[in-house]
Amino acid sequence: MKDLVLEVLKSRKTKRFLLSDLECEIKNKLGEKRGPFFYNDFAQIILSLEDENIIKKIKSSKMYSSNSSLYNKYQIVQEVEKVDEKLITLLLAKINPRINTTFYFKENEKLKTDLPYIQQISEFLSGGSIFNYISLNERSYELFGDEKYLASKEGRSLQ
Repeated sequence: MKDLVLEVLKSRKTKRFLLSDLECEIKNKLGEKRGPFFYNDFAQIILSLEDENIIKKIKSSKMYSSNSSLYNKYQIVQEVEKVDEKLITLLLAKINPRINTTFYFKENEKLKTDLPYIQQISEFLSGGSIFNYISLNERSYELFGDEKYLASKEGRSLQ
């Protein structure tokens, strides 16, 4: 039954749900096979999912009428993407400190795509050369070999 509850939770479009709605949906899926201890089993599954940090209770909601240890509303806990420690170390150690890279601490996929460009900009800033005031297109060509890159949508996200 726990697998069925997890399946129903994953199919939900919203993070928050009423326990009574979940109970009705499980009852409908099980039909006559739910057995005499359905409510006890259901309550144990909800409590175990809460212990496993898959769902969390919404404390401002009232207690559930069928079981005093459950709440009326719960929220599905979003999985947090694991941070790649090697990439974060690279950002902190080798990228010029004038580049604000804090955005990338939580966006691993974006960091992997932008890293070559960030490294090129970092090398340019660390080069110690005299900064001439030139147009955006000229600077883009100097750094990336593409005069339109910094003016493009991807390039603007680096600025």
